[in-house]
Amino acid sequence: MKDLTEAFKLIQENPDDADFMNGCSDELINKAEQVLDINFPQTYKVFLKKYGAGDIAGQEFYGVIDEDFENSSIPDAIWLTLHDREKYNFPKHLLIISQTSDGYYYVLDCSKTKDEEEGAVYEWNPNISKENDTLVEVAKDYGEFILNLIKSSL
Repeated sequence: MKDLTEAFKLIQENPDDADFMNGCSDELINKAEQVLDINFPQTYKVFLKKYGAGDIAGQEFYGVIDEDFENSSIPDAIWLTLHDREKYNFPKHLLIISQTSDGYYYVLDCSKTKDEEEGAVYEWNPNISKENDTLVEVAKDYGEFILNLIKSSL
């Protein structure tokens, strides 16, 4: 949570570079988890409650926008994950949370089942990566991920 707290502080200190939503209710977050049949790690839930989705200094962070997961667009992580599950056989334990400058996705591992466990963030190439591939880890959890991307963007 320390990294996530520091990331939130950077967002608040840079209002001219930041464009974030107002956050999500617990009910909407629960519905998103049910639709995807996964449990979000705690740090990602805290991000969703505070901001929902948004961007800072050109770096987008995908999240939960509203209940219409079928008719949405980026930065709706639920819509994009559902879309790629259907179109590209995207693994069911991963959640698309952002995109790299070269077209890869940043994906959050949601395979952990206990609330206190965090999932790592990986790079996923939608044109090459397969379900059982060994993926490149970019952060040990969502807090580290968002902090590192914000720092590199500002």
